[in-house]
Amino acid sequence: NKKSIAATTAFLDQSEFFGFSGVVLIAVGDKVLLHEGYGFADAGAGIPNGPETVFEIASITKPITAAAVLSLVEDERIDLDDSIADLLPGVDREYADIKVEHLLAHTSGVAAGGEGGQSADLAEAVAGYLGARSQRKSGKVFEYWNGGYALLAGIVESTVEGSYVDYCRTRLFERAGRESTGFTGDEERWAPERQAVGYAGGVPVRRASGHAYDDVFDYRYRGMGGVVTTAEELWRRTRASTEGDLLDDRLQRKMRDPGKGQYGLGWFVDRTRRKTLRYSHNGDVRGFHSALRIFPESDTTIVVLANVGEIRIADFVQNVEALAFGARPENAVAPDVYETKPSSYGKLAGRYEGSGYALDVEAVEGGVELRPRDCRTLFMLHPGGPPAESAQSALESAERVVEGIANGDEKPLGRLVGPDIPEAWPSNVVSELYPARSKDLGALVGVEPRAATMGHKGVAESAWAVVHGKGEVTVKVTFDAGAVTKLELDAPGASATRRFACITKRRKGRETRAFIGHSWTFGNPLRLRFDPSSGKVRRLVLHRENEADVVLERAD
Repeated sequence: NKKSIAATTAFLDQSEFFGFSGVVLIAVGDKVLLHEGYGFADAGAGIPNGPETVFEIASITKPITAAAVLSLVEDERIDLDDSIADLLPGVDREYADIKVEHLLAHTSGVAAGGEGGQSADLAEAVAGYLGARSQRKSGKVFEYWNGGYALLAGIVESTVEGSYVDYCRTRLFERAGRESTGFTGDEERWAPERQAVGYAGGVPVRRASGHAYDDVFDYRYRGMGGVVTTAEELWRRTRASTEGDLLDDRLQRKMRDPGKGQYGLGWFVDRTRRKTLRYSHNGDVRGFHSALRIFPESDTTIVVLANVGEIRIADFVQNVEALAFGARPENAVAPDVYETKPSSYGKLAGRYEGSGYALDVEAVEGGVELRPRDCRTLFMLHPGGPPAESAQSALESAERVVEGIANGDEKPLGRLVGPDIPEAWPSNVVSELYPARSKDLGALVGVEPRAATMGHKGVAESAWAVVHGKGEVTVKVTFDAGAVTKLELDAPGASATRRFACITKRRKGRETRAFIGHSWTFGNPLRLRFDPSSGKVRRLVLHRENEADVVLERAD
């Protein structure tokens, strides 16, 4: 109803203020009740998310792979009871009891930790995934295993003429009329401005059409992820699937028959707190998160596609679902944001410096925005507090590398490149590659930090803006074990700003203003206080519980 959609919209607007970025769609039957973009598809370029923005949907690819396999069952080319040893090359005898249905239902018995498949060759991928013995008898226990869906993509490829990607396009996407749906690697299908950039810790990871692993779509990801689409096309493809346009009714029922682990064939199937039936799947990959919820009894669909890594998609979509059905959010929400004009906080705007930090404050609707002017301040504003010393050291080294590139000095990069990088590469970057990107941007102004994060296994990533008189270039630096292992001179843009909402308190007739931040993944939020609270503002105080206050004086 209108009241629940209004409550959902308010929650999403509030979440957007604190960094949620993506597209949300809610529909009942064929009627769309909410379909809005939030945040930015490309933060650096200022391109907002909208209904036409495409996202990589990660593991929501699994229901699509399941539909592809079941279409082969419908065409009597394979059977759910077929042994994978009859359909895949090089399957050892001890795995012959694994059937197609076991892979679809995540009941193969193969330990989920036995990942592999780092190859585009099917036989090598099979050996990689089945390199360790099955720990349990197949069909007995549910254990979510990405590798099983890579093997299912291999079964498709070993059965049809052509690739898994081509079969999904012709059998599923084109038949459902989905023109904007494709796979990573289809760069020409969507203009860059339509593609969401995935961010992790504010650092750009890749555009939606970029591959998740090493610029290839091999069996590390094939079958389990890699579909790129819009919220609307995901919804419409799902409706085509559930209405029998893509598979016959028998197989549709089979897909949504809950087995072990409340999983059917490609879908989680459970009951909500309202005791209603729900089909669902989430998707998570660095920089992109997605959630799809179907409620058949009310013919309601909820789609959430996000391009910020900090969002906990399971909790987030649970809140959206609760609000859409008229209930209270079930998980923590961002602080309330009061609608106020930027002019309300205009006197707070300006440059603040002190204690070795420097930042700019800008007034925005609902609060203020802080932009760090240097690497140390970027650390201080980090949602979880300053990172470990090793990370700080790596990011300070990255700052020196980027400054060297901007000023034509190859030595900082040359001293820090990894062992696998050619000896001539630093000189080539400084003398040819960077000048080619910046030649029309005018004189160098300086280097500014944009974002930094600790990635998987201690890898430190950062994004820097090399500012010229007529524009800027975003440089992304990846450090691993103290060495530069990757440098992107044409990375998508990033934004270093952090937003704080105004919380007004009144005590003994006196009104005071405090500003609070929010993090999707960390506790102990940063709070701001401007002194004095009225008249000319002279200082900014930053406070975290159990930490010493940081005081910055007004510098402008």
